[in-house]
Amino acid sequence: MYQFRNYLALIPCLAIGVLLVGSISVEANDQIYKTGAATAIRGPIDAITSDGVSLKVNGVTQNIPSGEIDRILFFGSPSELLRAQAQIRQQQYEEAKNALAGIDKSQVTAKFVIQEIAYCTAVCDHEMSKDGRTKRADASAVLGGFVQNHNDSFHYYDIVQRTGDLAKSMGNYEVAVGAYNELQKAVDTGVQLVGRVSLASTLFSQGDFQQAQGIYQQIAASDSESPELRAMIRLAQVGQAHCQAEIGETAEAIAALDAIIKNGEPLAEKDLFARVYNARGAAFRKAEQPKEAVLAYLHTDKLFNQNEDAHAEALYYLGQLWEQLNMSDRAKKDRQLLRTRYGDSVWAKKQ
Repeated sequence: MYQFRNYLALIPCLAIGVLLVGSISVEANDQIYKTGAATAIRGPIDAITSDGVSLKVNGVTQNIPSGEIDRILFFGSPSELLRAQAQIRQQQYEEAKNALAGIDKSQVTAKFVIQEIAYCTAVCDHEMSKDGRTKRADASAVLGGFVQNHNDSFHYYDIVQRTGDLAKSMGNYEVAVGAYNELQKAVDTGVQLVGRVSLASTLFSQGDFQQAQGIYQQIAASDSESPELRAMIRLAQVGQAHCQAEIGETAEAIAALDAIIKNGEPLAEKDLFARVYNARGAAFRKAEQPKEAVLAYLHTDKLFNQNEDAHAEALYYLGQLWEQLNMSDRAKKDRQLLRTRYGDSVWAKKQ
């Protein structure tokens, strides 16, 4: 943990004014909403760590793992913070950032409230960096500041994952690998699995297809009753097929991907299907079938473009494939879209 945070200390941190540590005392009536729950668990919080929260409910201590927590409304939170939390849930990140800017931080002394302000700020900056509203380097600095200063927050592993994802999108693979190795230190097995899948994805991005395939293969062969873990297993299956495509096992890759498409739910699994069709595009590209590759990447471009990294990847390869099909105008259009929308991504830098 120390090495990862120490490395991030080299990233210039922005003066966001929310990283001061105040009093640790917490008033009564904190409200914890578990994922999927309509009502809150109420009581004074005793302690918070990166792995969970303990609070008193009618005098009895309850321990809630971080992975089960959707959100916490801390007693005494400024109204602007409560508004920002609601806006973040609605993906209104600019509005949330404006609400956070209205907080008089000199009046905020409770440690957990300070951490929540820092977390919301980091989330807003990260999300807005995905479409260029915030520079990725600036968002990276804010995320790094949170990791350095709030490693005892129940949000810690969420921010570590975001740090890795953003670093990977920028081609900062050393930071990404450090972040994903850090995730594997969590108590929560789901967080550990996210770390392993993400680490394999980073190795893939670095061109180490054999090692990435080995990790993907181990995960893909496992099973779980948990919907969240099953989603990660399916992602590993796609990653394994993508590795097969890149090393020339194109027929095997296409067969595996077709099976995933047949058994999947595209409307509910848009992120997964973006990766499926990018992997399918890679298989046809390696098989020297540019028309089929274009059709695959167009699925990501037109139907599953919510994942910024996957969309940027599709645009990058479409820019190449249109040229092979003597459609320079289409190639120019997609290259321009890549530069405009994802100009500081690793894919735009490859052009």
